[in-house]
Amino acid sequence: ASLAGTMTGVVFDAPVEPAAAADAASPPLPETRSRQQLADFIHSFAPSPDKPDDFAALHACKQGLLAAVGGTYGVGAVILDASGAIVCEGGNGVFVGGLNSDLHAEMVVLNTFEAA
Repeated sequence: ASLAGTMTGVVFDAPVEPAAAADAASPPLPETRSRQQLADFIHSFAPSPDKPDDFAALHACKQGLLAAVGGTYGVGAVILDASGAIVCEGGNGVFVGGLNSDLHAEMVVLNTFEAA
C-alpha cells in the first residue's frame, strides 16, 4: 500500500516538546502537530538535486510515518548501496503487537537486509 493511501483521513494529535530554553537558536515548536500535518509536510517535500541524501532521508521519514500510523514511535531507516540506491527499508515496530525491544527501525532494516 502506498503511504498516501495509508494516511487518507488519519488525524491524530502527536505531542511535540517545546524547544529547550537553553537552545535559544532554535525556533519555538508548536505544542502539538497532527500526524496528518506531518504527512502533508512529508508528501509536499521535494528532494533537492544539490543534496544527494535528501531522497533517502525522505524515504526514511515516510517509513517513520508508517510506523507512527501503526501505533509505535515514528522512526524509519533505509540501507543504501554504494550508488545511493535504496537496498532495504524498514520502520520501528517496538510496540506492534506488544513490546518488541529488538524491533527498532535500524534493527528491522538490518534483519531484512541480512535475510535477503
